[in-house]
Amino acid sequence: MMGENAHGIRVMHSPRPMTPQPTTRILYDRKSAATQLSISLRGLAYILSRGELSTRRFGNKVLIPHSELVRWARSHHTDSVKGNPVDKAA
Repeated sequence: MMGENAHGIRVMHSPRPMTPQPTTRILYDRKSAATQLSISLRGLAYILSRGELSTRRFGNKVLIPHSELVRWARSHHTDSVKGNPVDKAA
């Protein structure tokens, strides 16, 4: 791309590098689901065995819907972040 600087000199502008945008999948395999939740595969296995996440099966493959990951994460992170105490006004 060609343009002019403040002094009227023609300069070549390179396009800004595109940063990859995170993609949201509809279904995640177990490894990807564990990564999305920032937990281990073993931790995800416990969650699945307790029936806390709904799954879909495609042959032998277990797939977890994105909406289930979001629902589970929102319902299981009620603790405050260290340094940001939960409002204790009662």
